[in-house]
Amino acid sequence: MNYQVRDDGNGVQITIENTRIMRHNDTRPLDAQYFDTPVWTVRAKQEKRNVVVRIQLKTQAPYQAVQQGSEVQLNFSHG
Repeated sequence: MNYQVRDDGNGVQITIENTRIMRHNDTRPLDAQYFDTPVWTVRAKQEKRNVVVRIQLKTQAPYQAVQQGSEVQLNFSHG
């Protein structure tokens, strides 16, 4: 699986190539503002043949992208 991760202003954007969002419900935003994490919201959308996941952060935080099989994980550290 090919993917790109890039900083995007006050968040992170992940583009996963040649994949699809199979259920409309999976495009609904995930509100994480009340969790003990730097993440504010997560949104996924289909852009042609790619899925773009936008993670908006409460505060800037270092992260590490890890691929395990067909999963991509972003692990955030508290600044």
